[in-house]
Amino acid sequence: MLYLGHFSFDAKKEDSQQTYGYFTCVANANTAEEAVKKLRSSIHKMRQTEKLLNGTVDVYLDDLIELSNVGDEPIVTRYQVSEGEHPVYMDSSLPVGDVEACQAYRWSENKGEQSEPFIRYDY
Repeated sequence: MLYLGHFSFDAKKEDSQQTYGYFTCVANANTAEEAVKKLRSSIHKMRQTEKLLNGTVDVYLDDLIELSNVGDEPIVTRYQVSEGEHPVYMDSSLPVGDVEACQAYRWSENKGEQSEPFIRYDY
């Protein structure tokens, strides 16, 4: 069974800068409890071996989604909205883990610039 863990975090770095972030992990497990254990272990490893989750960090498991089967129609697994100005952010697809069986496709090559919308709706 595949499990998606959606996480959020607050971090305070040595320079006193406060940051917030989100990430999603995928785990292959027999039960939700086993998936949570694997996810927790993976996050501990990520902090020890990568330049992610530095400083004082609180990580929250926002939800755990069990995927026993995905039909022909796509499933939205996370929707999040922020109000106000677009915040400054950093993103990375597949930043850690055994990702040899994965392929990330980036739709925009405009790093740091506004990219063309995938879909635009006007009202």
